[in-house]
Amino acid sequence: MANYFSEVSGKRGTPEEEEARYPRAMDKSNFEDPFTDLSDDNLTVKYTYGGSSSSMEGMVQPRIQAPIKCIAYYFEILVTNAGSEGRIATGFSTASWIDSLGSSDFKKCYYHGDTGLIHCLQGKGLTITAANKTTASTYTTGDIVGCGIDYVSQEFFFTKNGSLVGTSPKVFNGVLYPTVALHSKNEEVTVNFQPQTFRFDLVGHKTFIKGKLSVEIEKISISPSVTLDLVKSYLARYGYQNTLHALGGPDNTDSSDSDPDNNSSDSENHSSDSDPDTDPDNHPPHPPSGLEVVLRQLRASSYFCRR
Repeated sequence: MANYFSEVSGKRGTPEEEEARYPRAMDKSNFEDPFTDLSDDNLTVKYTYGGSSSSMEGMVQPRIQAPIKCIAYYFEILVTNAGSEGRIATGFSTASWIDSLGSSDFKKCYYHGDTGLIHCLQGKGLTITAANKTTASTYTTGDIVGCGIDYVSQEFFFTKNGSLVGTSPKVFNGVLYPTVALHSKNEEVTVNFQPQTFRFDLVGHKTFIKGKLSVEIEKISISPSVTLDLVKSYLARYGYQNTLHALGGPDNTDSSDSDPDNNSSDSENHSSDSDPDTDPDNHPPHPPSGLEVVLRQLRASSYFCRR
């Protein structure tokens, strides 16, 4: 635990690096077909196939996978044309139908416009279907449909015109991509990856998720000695030497937290007259409330998500 805060803080990139990890446009290279057209900005997709084969579909995904170091990830589509049959589906899936060895282990979880059902395929033909929570859950031209992953409850969630309509257990792991699948002639959707323009209140939903997480954390019992060690680790990491000494902690001279070419401690950027304990303008980030990030190490990175 001594270097826990160092490890977690090291997982966060610069704002530019974090931004680059989010999908921003669609691509069809994994599912190349002559019937799927993408707009110049790679955000609007149209399907032109006019046959009747139920197996034909036009699929698009971003090149960048859905991020996992966050509490929840979400995107939306606007249905600009439901086409001849309205068989649009959207959600998350793995990279392609056929892997490098020529076998199929395709996984997906889609919300279907024509039936209003959430349909999950867990690879090699295993199918799990979950009914939505509302009765008016089909969607068509003009509707805005959203798809998300709740990494705390490990569920896919889906919205329609700003309201939550259903969830499904995240029954498979691995790299997933936002996906749109079109099945009938002239179906057309525009994808939105910009949180500030979402119809659904994603910020509010994340607050709700954090509330659920806090309830779970409150149920966890840990010994006082473990809690004290975690607090000391934080104080040592961020240079609160006075407070650390008051708690009976050692000087912060752990080589793993120090520059090998510098004999100063981890608080090397703080001069003697700008100790974080006494200088209100030189405080490092506050620790997470209740040490959620520590008690939930498997989901620690979610707490530090920038979105």
